[in-house]
Amino acid sequence: MTHRFRDDEDKFIVEESKENFETWTSKDFISSEIRESIKSASILIVPTIGFREPNELTFPIGTEDFFQYIKENLPENFTIDFCINDDDYQELALYSNYRRLGNFLVTTVALSVFLNLLSSYIYDKAIKEDESKPPIQIINIDNSKHQTIINSTEETKLPKKFLEAPKVKFSITVVDRNGTSKDFHYEGPAKDVKNITEEIKKLWDNESK
Repeated sequence: MTHRFRDDEDKFIVEESKENFETWTSKDFISSEIRESIKSASILIVPTIGFREPNELTFPIGTEDFFQYIKENLPENFTIDFCINDDDYQELALYSNYRRLGNFLVTTVALSVFLNLLSSYIYDKAIKEDESKPPIQIINIDNSKHQTIINSTEETKLPKKFLEAPKVKFSITVVDRNGTSKDFHYEGPAKDVKNITEEIKKLWDNESK
């Protein structure tokens, strides 16, 4: 069953999944040397397959930074890892209004901790950074038809997209102890992520009952 929740800004999709830790760690691009170790992870960061070229494995730019943030803040009884061989790891920069965080496999027991850290990361890296940018104003110089965006403290020109609220995009596959899973996809304003993570917790809790 697929549930779609969408308004003018948010896109939140919940659907059944056939993917779990077993299916991902069994893929042919995973070497036998790392297969067993990543199977025991609480959280796996999984690549996008074939975004530009068939079978190409990529992660969003900034994934390494996200990994380090989660790893440093996870309780000792949880672990996070990449679902890829070290030599195959590559990040792909896509220039758009969205901060792409990636695709994640998460066990039921790690879900609440992961969602809290995800929300905190987005606040620190997207919302707080956006709020810390210098104030701006739009002025019209000499009755020109063209508006100029001016930094009111440094008097430097800023791009138009500076005015846009930060947006994020991510997918989380939650897996229970039996391998049953569900996908949660979010695409929308960073400011709404806290509400989205609470909704994910609630929907998964209801699913697990």
